[in-house]
Amino acid sequence: MIRFEHPAFLLLLLVIVPVVMLAWRSHAFESPIRWWTSLFLRIVVVIAIVGSLTEPTISRRTEGVATAFVLDRSRSVPAPLLADSRRLVEELVAAKPGKDDQFAVVTVAGGAEISTPPTSSGAIATPEFTGSREATDLASGVRRAISVLPPEMRKRVVLLSDGNESAGSLLAEAETAAAQGIPIDVVPLDFVTDNEVIVESLRAPTRARPSQAIDLRVALRSQRAATGTLFLREGGVTIDLAPDAPGDGLDVALEPGVRTIALPFPLAEAGTHRFEVVFEPSDAAADRLPENNVGTAVTFVAGPARVLIVDSSGGVESAPLASALGQASIPAEVRAPEDLEVDPAFLSGFDCIVLANVPRWQIDGELDRLLRAYVHDVGGGLLMLGGPESLGAGGWISSELAETLPVLLEPPGTRAYLRGSIAIVLDASGSMSAPAMGAFAHKQGMANEAAASGVRSMSHLDEVSVITFGGMPQVIVPRRAVGRDSVVERKIRGITSGGGTDLHAAMRLALDELAGSSAGTKHMIILTDGMTIGAPENGFELATRAKELGITVSTIGIEEGAQDPHLKRIAELADGKFHPVTDLKSARELPEIFIREFSEFGRRMTIEGDFQPAVLASTSGPLRALTAVPKIGGYTVTVPRPGLAEMHIVHPTTEAVDPIFASWNHGLGRAAVFTSDAGARWATAWPAWSEYRGFWEQTMRWLMRPAAPSNASTRTRIDGDRAIVELELLRPDGGFDVLTMPEGTLIAPDGQMRPLPLEQIGAGRWRGEFPLAESGSYLTNIALAEDAEGRRTSVFTAVNAPYSREFRATESNRALLEQIAARTGGRVIELDSPPGSVDAFLRTGTGAPFAMRGLWDLLAVLAAVAFLLDAAVRRILFDWDSARASARAAMASRAPGASTLAALGRVRGRSAPDQTGAADAGAAVDTGSRSQRGGFRDAPVIGRTGRDSAPAKSDVQRGPANPVDAEVREGSGSRRESSRDDGQPNAEDSDDNSTAARLLRAKRRAGDARDQLDR
Repeated sequence: MIRFEHPAFLLLLLVIVPVVMLAWRSHAFESPIRWWTSLFLRIVVVIAIVGSLTEPTISRRTEGVATAFVLDRSRSVPAPLLADSRRLVEELVAAKPGKDDQFAVVTVAGGAEISTPPTSSGAIATPEFTGSREATDLASGVRRAISVLPPEMRKRVVLLSDGNESAGSLLAEAETAAAQGIPIDVVPLDFVTDNEVIVESLRAPTRARPSQAIDLRVALRSQRAATGTLFLREGGVTIDLAPDAPGDGLDVALEPGVRTIALPFPLAEAGTHRFEVVFEPSDAAADRLPENNVGTAVTFVAGPARVLIVDSSGGVESAPLASALGQASIPAEVRAPEDLEVDPAFLSGFDCIVLANVPRWQIDGELDRLLRAYVHDVGGGLLMLGGPESLGAGGWISSELAETLPVLLEPPGTRAYLRGSIAIVLDASGSMSAPAMGAFAHKQGMANEAAASGVRSMSHLDEVSVITFGGMPQVIVPRRAVGRDSVVERKIRGITSGGGTDLHAAMRLALDELAGSSAGTKHMIILTDGMTIGAPENGFELATRAKELGITVSTIGIEEGAQDPHLKRIAELADGKFHPVTDLKSARELPEIFIREFSEFGRRMTIEGDFQPAVLASTSGPLRALTAVPKIGGYTVTVPRPGLAEMHIVHPTTEAVDPIFASWNHGLGRAAVFTSDAGARWATAWPAWSEYRGFWEQTMRWLMRPAAPSNASTRTRIDGDRAIVELELLRPDGGFDVLTMPEGTLIAPDGQMRPLPLEQIGAGRWRGEFPLAESGSYLTNIALAEDAEGRRTSVFTAVNAPYSREFRATESNRALLEQIAARTGGRVIELDSPPGSVDAFLRTGTGAPFAMRGLWDLLAVLAAVAFLLDAAVRRILFDWDSARASARAAMASRAPGASTLAALGRVRGRSAPDQTGAADAGAAVDTGSRSQRGGFRDAPVIGRTGRDSAPAKSDVQRGPANPVDAEVREGSGSRRESSRDDGQPNAEDSDDNSTAARLLRAKRRAGDARDQLDR
């Protein structure tokens, strides 16, 4: 079957008509064979070109089968079943009936990975899953399996799983497979657990008042009788549940089924209270999975507004600000970045968050996302203070938090500032392809992503170059400005591993790149797992040379490289830093390491001096009625954000107007930036300013989140694998509020945000629900009506999933797997099936797809070949008669006496110009005239060589060089004349057939021809 993608181009076949008409003009001047051949080739050229434009494809049904095996490697599957499922797959592959049939292996847990790409031979690769095993997304495994199979073959999927899915919808994916005619065979991994204790839930009131006593209710489910101890922690501190007994835990005895235990707890302080209960069995054999022995809950206690100050200097940087807030009766809690909880419920316990000279590399990536959600979706306030490690100078460029700020962190292109040039030297040897310290990614992937994160934190005006070293060093990115595109990041992420390790050669290339830069600071970052060739002294010499050139060098050693003194010494000699990466925690901090290196050794975005800021008049906002402020000794360079951001304090310069204090509304919350500090370094005159306390008090109260309305109440509960949030709104008179239209937002534990649909279930009552796909705290924020200042009030609550749904399974879900097989026309295969009894490559039930083959490329080649052949037929003439004569002469030379006859033939050829020569000359003239009439006057004649060629005129006139021959010719000429006069033959014309006589007659004939020419 042939299909045309663009059939309209077939109309161009009408061009054949004018092609034939033009060719007919030369029909009378060419031989029929040549004319018909040329016309045929021209028509072929037209048909091939038109066919290529239509993009035809030819399709045929195939009989080969490609089967993808999907192996469930999640934690819910017992270890013995994991081994048995692999064994079965190996047996099914070994029994593959057709040599052209193909198989592939996909492993699945929290995600899907291709373990063995489609192949028709070989063994399956080790199906070890490198991602998270604490979830099961069977739908993604089936989807990946179908996508990896060759489209031109029949397809089957064999799913080996316990059927317990915690994410995605396997049924929905089965419907898609059925629509494509792809059967899914299932192999149930059946199991039943009778020794499991599960903490079903820990329930606590969502909101409470200070000094209120609440009851925490723990629901425990046990498969059989068991004993153990229950522990309670609040904010990480263990609570003594049995003061009269030794230890802090409460001994409990469980019977088969569910038991609920009430734990009273007094709430003394306002804020967010996070509770955690843990059950520890007396006999470890009575509990299969310890992961499901944990329960968590959160209670929000209303009270005075609270401020969280994040300070990495131990409180020195923010001391003046904290003191001023204390005098204004605004409680402030100071914490180091490493003490922050990456939890949306924790952040929501504060009404405003202050970052006091906090660099980006001290903030986790998830916390970065949570801070943005805290402002935009929860309605919190954010204040960022300047400093040498804050804003753009602290690596916050392109961060999630940067989107919430009222200023841009990138300096303008017209601004003169100290640019930086960074050379990244990445190890790309074969050893970098190995998994790193038990992480879910290879060392090369982790290194690439970390380097890309560092580049993303740079200014677009900074310079970057990237050099890799494996077998040979290679400049992946020559020195260039970072720019506003992502070209450099894409090239870094595309680096692959292979070859040996030659660090020193790569360092030389990096030094060459940096030496050609005019940037104010130059820095080299080396990442390797060690084991380079060459003497360590070579690296030390290069480090010394770098220092002489004003280039600093920092090194990052992964695993074996972390113990390499060579790397540490290079960093010391070049005034850099050495970063050992020895465990999974430090490996996850690789992006922060790169951001820190780029910021500390890269550009300089701070200005120091004696400056008098100017206050812009404002009748609203955080600084209304303010007219003047003290001097400052420095600030971090930023750019006003266009749009709704307001500049309140600025410093005009000859190049630009630099923001000192700016603010704006962002989503439900507010954000402000003070590019100087709170008074510890640059604003040293501010703490003594009489308006210092009022300045910060007014700022904080403007930023703080408005209090939750008293007419709104929320309740949360967990129903199976879904969380349910209910909202109730009342009017001031006590009736139900039916006018407000609430809008919900869900913030996942990793900081990802998505809308939370709310369904009205009654007058003034709404309900929303969402799946608990992963463990952690889910924060829900529901925006309500606007307050007196025009801000939307909101109410928030938290739902905790202490562990993944993966650990709730106590038995397999065989029913789901059988339903999948029935819907797709698949089979149910038992795990203990005898080898050879099951054909995993069964053609029955599979749709026979068409194998598609594009023909446009073949037609294009045909058009080119036909065009060349047509040109050859029209431009080249072949003398077939001469060719045949040459062939006869070659055959004759092999006969007896060939040498004598050849000599006689040569003589005859010279002696008969009136016959052979004239004939050849006539043929040449005729051929030439026809060529001129047909338009081919330059056509060569092939085959006219040797003695069969016509003699040149000069050769005929020149005559023999031997005078004896001339004499004989004259004599013979006279005799011929007398013979012609009397009509009698000469004596030489007798029947004497000797060689001499024949030679003499030939000479005479040659002489006669010359005489005729002379006349």
